[in-house]
Amino acid sequence: MQSVKVQAVPVNISETSIMQHQADAYQDIRDAIRDLCAQFPAEYFRDIDEKRAYPEAFVNALTEAGWLAALIPQEYGGSGLSLTEASVIMEEINRCGGNSGACHGQMYNMGTLLRHGSDEQKKRYLPRSLPASCVCSPWL
Repeated sequence: MQSVKVQAVPVNISETSIMQHQADAYQDIRDAIRDLCAQFPAEYFRDIDEKRAYPEAFVNALTEAGWLAALIPQEYGGSGLSLTEASVIMEEINRCGGNSGACHGQMYNMGTLLRHGSDEQKKRYLPRSLPASCVCSPWL
């Protein structure tokens, strides 16, 4: 087995500045999610947890605002955002006291259909006009 010697190359950009730039790049998304989440105080989520219920009003608000269609391409009525932007949405939901577990599958499961579905399936299941026909609804 041959040994390879690797020498570190100094970089002038600090890890902190890179992270700060990335955070700033998504500030509009963060602000919008925070505004939406502010409509659902901690008491709402405590009540949902106590009843072992699904946060339907919260998920509906995310759906109506188009956030759960983030990964659906624009040609099918979605936002066509990146996976990083979708992750920022989920991160902010959690940061605001919500539970993204109630809605992340509805956002990320679209990827399976996008990668492996036929054109007919995509036209049938991916919404063309959101949110009225949103396939992201928990009861569909």
